[in-house]
This record gives sequence, structure tokens and C-alpha cells, in this order.
Amino acid sequence: MLVVPLSEKHGKVPLKDIRIDYTKKWQNNHWRGIQSAYAKAPYFEYYSDELKQIIFSDYQLLIDLNHALLSFCLRSMNIERELSETVSYEKSVNEDFYDLRSAITPKAAYSERPYYKPAPYYQVFGSAFAENLSFVDLLFSAGPGSLAILKTSQKEFLNK
Repeated sequence: MLVVPLSEKHGKVPLKDIRIDYTKKWQNNHWRGIQSAYAKAPYFEYYSDELKQIIFSDYQLLIDLNHALLSFCLRSMNIERELSETVSYEKSVNEDFYDLRSAITPKAAYSERPYYKPAPYYQVFGSAFAENLSFVDLLFSAGPGSLAILKTSQKEFLNK
């Protein structure tokens, strides 16, 4: 698991104020781990330079790093979306939206989630498909086919 160290403990602090700690060598550790796992993946060379550039950029705020990584993921799948952040928390949302804010929780296994069942794809290591790895695994393994695999993985209620 790749973890970005934070500059201080963050209790009830807005996400926009959480700072990244660069006193640790997390960028090097992350990149070496990614290289070690995926250098032989079919699409590593195609996507790795851009991902490496994001990892080694000195974003001061965690939200900026998250935004850059999310933008990379969307670009890699040729999805054009305008990203924006909410300015306040709303307890309920319009019926036209799926409210998945509490869908990912450590209290429930990913296999129990009602909206996603990973579709198998070729992976670099192992003989059996390993579910629930990461977007990096999917992208470096499937490249341009990543979006089709994600769409196949959606459970029925999201396809309505």
C-alpha cells in the first residue's frame, strides 16, 4: 500500500488544508515500488512518465495531489470531465445522483459493495486474477482497455 505522509495530525480539518510531509522519502519509495511491480507490464512505458511526474511534483496540499492523480486516471481512460470540489457538506443529495460518499468503509469488505464486481483482466504477476488491487495495476496491465473493464465491472444499478 502506498501512503502519503502528512505534515501533522489532522482531526477535524478541512481536506483543503491537509499538508504533505516531504521530510520523508515517500516519493522515491512509491516510485520504486511501482517500478518493481509493473516495469514489465504491457503498458508501463506508455503511462509511467506522466505518473512519475505527478508523484515527484511537490504538491504542498494533499487535495492538489489527489486532484492531479484523479485527472491522470481520467485522462488515461480518455474521459473528459470537469472536476470541482464542493464548498460545503450536504446531508442529502438530489435524486438524480448516486450518493456513494459512505460506500467505501473499512467496516465492510470490498466484495460486499453493491455497485462493483471486478471483471478479470490479464495481470503481470500470478496465475489467478487478483481482485481489488489498484487503478495503476489495471492501467499498466490493460492500457486503453481499462475503461471497458471498469464498465464491465459495474453492477446493474449503475448502468440504468
